[in-house]
Amino acid sequence: MTSQEAESKRRDLEACFARLRVKTRATPEQTKDPIQAYLLPWAPGSPPRIVTSESQLALGPMDRWGEGLPPGEIAGADRRPATVRAALREAVTGKESLLARWSAEPCAQTATWVSGFGNLGMNPGTLARQGGLTLGSPGGHDGWWVVEAATGLALAGPRLLQSGAEVPLASSSWPDPRHLFLLPYLHSQEGGAYHFGVRHLLGNPLAYSDAIDGLVIAIPIGTEPRSPLEAAFQEKGYQSTERPEAPGDYHFEADHVRVRLRPGIYPHHLLVASEAGAIAELFLSGASNRKGVFIRELASALAEARFREALVLDNGADVGLYGAREGRFEMVPGSADRVPEWPIAAIFVHCDPLPSEAALGRSIGSPASRFLWKSCEPDPGST
Repeated sequence: MTSQEAESKRRDLEACFARLRVKTRATPEQTKDPIQAYLLPWAPGSPPRIVTSESQLALGPMDRWGEGLPPGEIAGADRRPATVRAALREAVTGKESLLARWSAEPCAQTATWVSGFGNLGMNPGTLARQGGLTLGSPGGHDGWWVVEAATGLALAGPRLLQSGAEVPLASSSWPDPRHLFLLPYLHSQEGGAYHFGVRHLLGNPLAYSDAIDGLVIAIPIGTEPRSPLEAAFQEKGYQSTERPEAPGDYHFEADHVRVRLRPGIYPHHLLVASEAGAIAELFLSGASNRKGVFIRELASALAEARFREALVLDNGADVGLYGAREGRFEMVPGSADRVPEWPIAAIFVHCDPLPSEAALGRSIGSPASRFLWKSCEPDPGST
């Protein structure tokens, strides 16, 4: 690639980011402060290295919904997040902090940024091919994206854009319903916590598809006490009504609740490409199921900004951007307790200098450690 071609791609990427308009969404208890957006361009022809624990990925997806259940009810290997984080820390960096794992890479002396790839190994269908290896857990996805033909890097997972067009949401490509829906948060009798309705949606593809299409669905109540469940609905901005119709309407019946689910509010981290083929990571801050963006609004905003491709890398408290040279987070993960364990499954290690400082807006550290940054406008209305 000539310097003129690289400059043209850089300008195209910068223009896409300048056009991006995403609304801040929040639950009633959250403030309406703006969320932050960061764009981390990839050096042309030099994608970051994927660092992960292949032994953990080989076990298959985590049982994220087993938290709070007695150990005997967790099938197979212990795949809960805390266990996987501990195993990954030892596998990648020995007993060191996860934040030091990039130092094990040959490019440690020139490392600039570390970003998460939390869905790899966590969510079925998020896959990566690099260096002749395919990493991740098999599952439904929206097709492979050959990100770097010269290096053979290809990724698969939930895609928001493909060839400039929005990709319709499908239950088979989204193994975590929390990223699409705002679900009530409950505490189990065993001491754990969980989102009501997740197991039902994952076990009933038709109900999951109906919810994606904006239809009213019936979710079994099971043994859940009515009072805390109703309080959990109301905490997320739902309203009780005899005839559920609008998003957020629900009605309890004998053994189930009829509800039209509200859109999920989440931070997100994506890989994007401009029309000219420039590649970058896009980070949107927030707090899981409390503050962030609606996934459909994000897809529309990316299309309107004239990005060409967009694939989801991770979500929620896994979304973070760590400055290797400065030894600190530029974008702190959404949950404070996640920082010493961040991230769960995999990371990108950026080892090559990034584009020239003329391309980028805000900086920390050396000229090679530059990225674009902006605040996203809060929505003055409801969530």
